[in-house]
Amino acid sequence: MLEMKKIITVISLCFSLIGYSQETTGTLKGEVKSNDNNLLANAKLTLLQVSTGFVSTTISSDKGFFVFNHLQPDTSYQLSVSYVGFEDFKLDAIAINLGETKSISVDLQNKAETLKEVVITTTKKIDTNERRINLELLNKLPTLNRSIQDATRLLPESNLNSFGGANYRFNNLSIDGSATNDVLGFQEPASGASGSSASGTPGALAGTQPIGFGAIAAISVKTTPFDVTYGNFTGASINAITRYGKNKSEIEVYSFLKNNILLGNYSDGIKQSKANFNDNQYGISLGGAFKKNKLFYFFNGEFSSKNTPLTNEPGTENSAISIESINAIKTKLIANYNYDPGATSNVSLESKNVKLFFRLDYNISNKHKLTLRNNFVTGFADNLEWTSNVFNFGNQGYRHHSRTNSLVGELKSKFNSKWNNKLNISYTTVNDKRTFDGNVFPHLEINENAANIIFAGTYREASVYGLTLNTLQFKNDITFVKDNHNFTLGTSLELNTIEYRFLTAFNGRWQYKSVANFLNDRPSRVRGVYNIENNDYNFNKNNPSANYDVMLSSFYLQDEIALSKKLNIQLGIRIDSQNTDDFPLSQEVSNTPEFSNYKNKINTKPQINPRISFEYKFTNEKKVILKGGTGLFTGRMPFVWYAYAHYISGTKYFNIDYRPTGNLPIVNDVSQIESLQTRQLTEINLVDNNFNLPRDWKSN
Repeated sequence: MLEMKKIITVISLCFSLIGYSQETTGTLKGEVKSNDNNLLANAKLTLLQVSTGFVSTTISSDKGFFVFNHLQPDTSYQLSVSYVGFEDFKLDAIAINLGETKSISVDLQNKAETLKEVVITTTKKIDTNERRINLELLNKLPTLNRSIQDATRLLPESNLNSFGGANYRFNNLSIDGSATNDVLGFQEPASGASGSSASGTPGALAGTQPIGFGAIAAISVKTTPFDVTYGNFTGASINAITRYGKNKSEIEVYSFLKNNILLGNYSDGIKQSKANFNDNQYGISLGGAFKKNKLFYFFNGEFSSKNTPLTNEPGTENSAISIESINAIKTKLIANYNYDPGATSNVSLESKNVKLFFRLDYNISNKHKLTLRNNFVTGFADNLEWTSNVFNFGNQGYRHHSRTNSLVGELKSKFNSKWNNKLNISYTTVNDKRTFDGNVFPHLEINENAANIIFAGTYREASVYGLTLNTLQFKNDITFVKDNHNFTLGTSLELNTIEYRFLTAFNGRWQYKSVANFLNDRPSRVRGVYNIENNDYNFNKNNPSANYDVMLSSFYLQDEIALSKKLNIQLGIRIDSQNTDDFPLSQEVSNTPEFSNYKNKINTKPQINPRISFEYKFTNEKKVILKGGTGLFTGRMPFVWYAYAHYISGTKYFNIDYRPTGNLPIVNDVSQIESLQTRQLTEINLVDNNFNLPRDWKSN
């Protein structure tokens, strides 16, 4: 476990100034001027969110500037401005978008003058490295999976779940300010996983999204934001916020259906065969107020089920694999090992998931606003593949189960016209496991005619697989406005407790160069891992192969300066660090001269990331803007890499990689082959009278 001293140090830092921000809000800023173009200090500004009745007030600074920080995205804001000697000013229907800084320039008219015209200029602070998708656009987008990726795939810098050419593992997905990632980063080597519509998010391998699409209000994607409040990514920062209740009650019921009836019959004038399938998604959303202008609720439930038949059965025109080979392999496994490898035809893959979301918003006062929400997702997906050149017996398939629950609380406070605070605390649990048909059996890979591959037995990454992940996050933004400066100060803590139950090829991975070699017990290679302390299958399936903690912490400081009406600059520095348990190291490695200096430790040195950017408006209408900046970014590593350093260390698990030269029948426990490997390396005959083979083994 992490050293207690490190934990106490970081927790103390967090409670003295808890913070780290992924966006959940927007900002409204601007200047107040008289009709003769003089900036007005101490003007009173009142911002009303009409949909919820929430009111926020501030006064303009000595230089006439004002800022409303941490605003909930909405299109119903109303701004009122009053100043002694001037006509009151009001602007309705102001839209604040996720991650947006909207600028407003207000010209107040003298009361002595006849009010003929009020000139209001508004601009969005547009970031060429940022894309925003609001609720209205989300509802209009064509979507196949009702997923976040269905929205972001339309962006030019996106390729499925990859942004700017970076692997999806290096993105950071934040929902309501809480990081919602597949922090383990396990990638299934079977085809299709890297392009999954949910890769990089909890539940992706179970075919489910991290949140119901009907609960999402807006999404923003940033690839190189120079704002230091963004961190823990080197791909993209994907931020989503959820819908919330308003004074007006709302109900929405929806359903989406896809099946074979909707498919076309012809392609290039050739009639196509179609298999029956169905993909059903349906849901309900409810929102409203328990108490008008005070307490609001929103609920979304989404349910999905999918059933898809496998095609390319052996012996059909779509498969190059011989049905005779399939039958011969199956007969051999049943006769010699009493193992039925499973189905060879009429197989359908099923997936189901349930996503339940509930949110409460409480306007405690005009200074404090509290949000609590819980997001629960559970689901499973079957995995099995048949192609024209690859066939997997039914028992090679597995069902990946996943369950995620995330509880988030956010408190936004406006203490006065200068000081604001946003505190976010969340706790997330993830539980994954895999099940399969039949008894556990070695993973078999059999070549047929060089180009074709047949797999049988238990899939090598399903026999022992499980994950329990608990993530605790503390985040906060403290902002201070003085004259033309908007300061931000924060720290962060993300503590991940991981219990990983995974051993690849636990009961062996046997390769054969031909079907004939398999039938004659002549494997070309045998690989596998075994526990030198207790190699019982149930023991290893239920006990972690790696049990460790990873802690991410950050500290940042930033100043956004309005140097003039046309020029803004942003200066900031961010410090990121990562700590984890010490990795084990076997005595054999330590005693080997070539590895005597190898310590198997991670570099925990903090990474310093300075950033600077500017924005210059060439015209008063702000139609021509020049923007630029530079900075450093630090992303988290996939924590599965740490797991491998824990269990592939020679301390508890040994590996076999054996290339036999004679007959070798299949055994479940690869530790039985260790002495054979040693004998071959020392050029001793494979079969020796002193070696007690199982009774059903036959030597050459």
